[in-house]
Amino acid sequence: EIINYSKFPTEININEKGEVKGKGNLRFQFYDLTPNGDLIAIAEAYKERSRKDAYNGLFFMQFDKDMKIKNVKEYGSQTTIGSKFSYAQDLPENKGKIMCFVNKDEEKNWELVTLALNYDNNEIINGNLKLEKTKSEINFFPSKKGYISILEFTKKTKSTKEKRSFRIEKLKY
Repeated sequence: EIINYSKFPTEININEKGEVKGKGNLRFQFYDLTPNGDLIAIAEAYKERSRKDAYNGLFFMQFDKDMKIKNVKEYGSQTTIGSKFSYAQDLPENKGKIMCFVNKDEEKNWELVTLALNYDNNEIINGNLKLEKTKSEINFFPSKKGYISILEFTKKTKSTKEKRSFRIEKLKY
């Protein structure tokens, strides 16, 4: 089934080819079927650049069994270089799905943003975790259900030693 963008809510301002006005084309990063047969998807709006694509919008979408749009909402409009979407995992007891993405800025602090879809009531809970971005690399990995693993690596400088830290954070859902 082909997605009919003309049926999307007007506040999204998307044309029939999947281009969001002022933001760029949609690139689907994740999709999954829910227990009731709905399809959930994460798509990002991006504009092509010579070195890396600039991503400036993340959209959660929910389609019914006939691929008719049930829900679409934009989360985060901060422009980042490279995809914001990180990964998705099941919630404990398979009660829903949590999707994780990162608002990245090379000079500023990062923000881990989560969208948790509860299958019982179809509610989406939005969570945020601020991360201080020093001269380090931060990577995110799936962990046990309901948690995220964060690995931070700080390179050696004249005034600091090389440092690695690994921690697990509980996600909001």
